[in-house]
Amino acid sequence: MNAWFLSRLDHTLDKYLCTRQIVIYGHGKNFEEYNRHLEYKYSGQYAFSVDIDNKKVDGVTIKNVEELKNHVADYYVVVSVGVLDYSILNLLEQFGYQQNKDFFYAASPATINLSCQDFYQDEFGNRIFGNVGSTEIFFYGENATVRIQDGFKPYRLKLSLYSNAKLEISENVKVNYNRLEGDTIWRLFPGAQVSIDKQTVIQGRGHLTCGRDAVITIGQKVSIQDGYHFHSGPYSKICMGDECMLSYDVAIWGNDVHPIYDVTTGQCVNDFNGENVVNIGNHVWLGYRCCLIKKTDIGDGSVVGAQSLVNRKFPNNVIIAGNPARVIRKNIGWKIHQHMEPEYFEMTEEVDARNN
Repeated sequence: MNAWFLSRLDHTLDKYLCTRQIVIYGHGKNFEEYNRHLEYKYSGQYAFSVDIDNKKVDGVTIKNVEELKNHVADYYVVVSVGVLDYSILNLLEQFGYQQNKDFFYAASPATINLSCQDFYQDEFGNRIFGNVGSTEIFFYGENATVRIQDGFKPYRLKLSLYSNAKLEISENVKVNYNRLEGDTIWRLFPGAQVSIDKQTVIQGRGHLTCGRDAVITIGQKVSIQDGYHFHSGPYSKICMGDECMLSYDVAIWGNDVHPIYDVTTGQCVNDFNGENVVNIGNHVWLGYRCCLIKKTDIGDGSVVGAQSLVNRKFPNNVIIAGNPARVIRKNIGWKIHQHMEPEYFEMTEEVDARNN
């Protein structure tokens, strides 16, 4: 278990336990560590364990959860289940227990809603600068930072940040601007850095995951449609330039996420966790359901055809399509609207084949 969770547990107990006895709920994967920690530090106040039924596990008697009824003044509950289980939350609330005040559940940190504030800081050094609107924010660590500039308009955005993660959003950025039903989920793991430049509009819902010490940067005046999936795995980067346009269900993967091995040698063959980069230039149009994977590099002014798989370097001002993608036309330029002034209308420069 992360030491931060035990630190957070101690902080919460110091604040709310008072003279009550401690009860552990569940026999999850964190039970033994919670059990040792509580017996060592709170031996005089650790009472017993409960679960949905009576049983004995490794010599420990587990009582029925009904024991908690009508005892909010007597017991403080520590939930040992390692994943979020809403049935546990609902049951404890039915019994009159309030999160943090009467029970601790590490998998369900308190939601932070700052629609009326411009600054927030908690006891673990997590900070929020700016008005996050209706965003639900969950901190799972310490020293994470969120910086929001003016004009931010989110809808049904759920944001999770782990230790030392950083999110920076510039002026007039919109998330789920079309107000579609369903949540948008962004997760920033330890050391992750995500930045979105000014006047970028994300039209619908989607998922953004930035892994440990990974980076995702999105330029200014970018348009992103519904169903996007951005996943920058540990130590990888996704870099998107200005004025890009992404169609529906576009997926961008900074690495392979899972390892693949040569069974004869036992060696990993896909560098799944390496420092891979996906680079998307300025004014690039990504078509419907295209997929960009590690080592993709697309030059300015290019177009990617629908349902294409891109996995290597391509020059500026080309149309690419296929699985895997290939150049099907050079020396092209495109506009969002017919009557707009042309931008990034350049002759295609050749790419060194050895880079692929």
